[in-house]
Amino acid sequence: MEMTPPIRDDERFLASTHVVTNVGSELADFNLYRSDRALVDAVRREGAAWADDALERFGAAIGRAEYIELGALANRNPPELDTHDRFGHRVDLVRFHPAYHALMRTSIEHGVH
Repeated sequence: MEMTPPIRDDERFLASTHVVTNVGSELADFNLYRSDRALVDAVRREGAAWADDALERFGAAIGRAEYIELGALANRNPPELDTHDRFGHRVDLVRFHPAYHALMRTSIEHGVH
């Protein structure tokens, strides 16, 4: 009795249309400071090596997938201007998405402000 090879899922559901080779991988969970060799070299060359540890921590924090997602959320939800309250009084209030506040908090905590 001849055995037939098992059918792969992509064949079973007719989902195998092509092979994608020209797309990069997801940019997440890496140190944005350490991965920028030119920046690391410039920091040392220009006399800011004293900041290397702080930049290392900041680069790790902002390279996390969760942090990058906050940036995407902040970009999709721009600030909204409320010029008047519900009674018609002028308020000129700018409302920011919570993701924006989280991004700013991280930047301030790391001295970027």
